[in-house]
Amino acid sequence: MPQSVDRALDLLDAVAEAAEPVPAKVLARQLDCGLSTVYDLLGSLTERGHLARTPAGYTLGYRVPALHRAFQRQLRIDERVHEALLRLRRSSGADVFFSTYRDGGIAVLDGAAGPDSAFSVGQDTAAHATAHGRALLAALRPPPAAST
Repeated sequence: MPQSVDRALDLLDAVAEAAEPVPAKVLARQLDCGLSTVYDLLGSLTERGHLARTPAGYTLGYRVPALHRAFQRQLRIDERVHEALLRLRRSSGADVFFSTYRDGGIAVLDGAAGPDSAFSVGQDTAAHATAHGRALLAALRPPPAAST
């Protein structure tokens, strides 16, 4: 991957992982990248709506929810699934998630959870240690035996 694309994605990830707006200087230190490079990348990401600039620093932009909706549309996750998850959360008081086996791993596709949830939408790299991951992994068919 070209270095500039890789750095732009690292910036986006760093802002997404932050609990509050992140100043450009903090991002430059965190990514071990020159401040002028960070400003150039932040400008591009902000102009496209992936990030937003606030007086306190950078936050995720308004384009991010649209990307998530496109992700759900491409996976054919109907809005009714999300509504059902919300109803389940309200009635049970527990966090609820819609997960699947995808691209060789477990992915959390949608959910309704509190702010302190251990899960979020995306690939679950610790699926072997979670109830939903174990349930999905147990349901997989074993690969065919190799012939000798």
